[in-house]
Amino acid sequence: MKRELNFEMIGPFHEKKPAVSSSAFVHFTSEIYGDVSIEEQSAIFSYCVLRGDINKISIGKFVNIQELSVLHVSDEYPCVIKDWVTIGHRAVLHGTAVEKGGLIGIGAILLDGSIIGEEAWVAAGAVVLPGTKIPPRTIAGGIPAKILRELTSEEIQETYRKAKRYIEVLAPWYQKIQKKEVC
Repeated sequence: MKRELNFEMIGPFHEKKPAVSSSAFVHFTSEIYGDVSIEEQSAIFSYCVLRGDINKISIGKFVNIQELSVLHVSDEYPCVIKDWVTIGHRAVLHGTAVEKGGLIGIGAILLDGSIIGEEAWVAAGAVVLPGTKIPPRTIAGGIPAKILRELTSEEIQETYRKAKRYIEVLAPWYQKIQKKEVC
């Protein structure tokens, strides 16, 4: 038996409404509420939650947020994700900022007021404590997250290559599934 779901879970929180670019991809199982903006060519994959209820969530261009990730805010801190960021599966970002070209590993947790520098990585399973600043072009890992080393130029280029693949190959394929053009 085939189950059909024909709704998007995108909506207001009181007077605050999401603004999603027409070129962005949002999987129909994801929930986006409140003061959330998603810019061009970004992709929100299955079962993600972006809840901009008490502050703003800003998603830049060419961002991909992978399955089961949660983005939320606090009174003091919005959640700001700049261009070309990849957020791995099941990550939790709470009142944090991720600068251009950042990579957030699978299951990482970023807490209030943390700032991930340009082209920096947070390793899978890491916990970035409140107020922590990860310098640009470094990798941080562990609980609590500590700087492990600087990234190579090859690693940084690989980040952009993979992000481009999510936007150019995977998001359009998922869009076809949602429109029932595949399967």
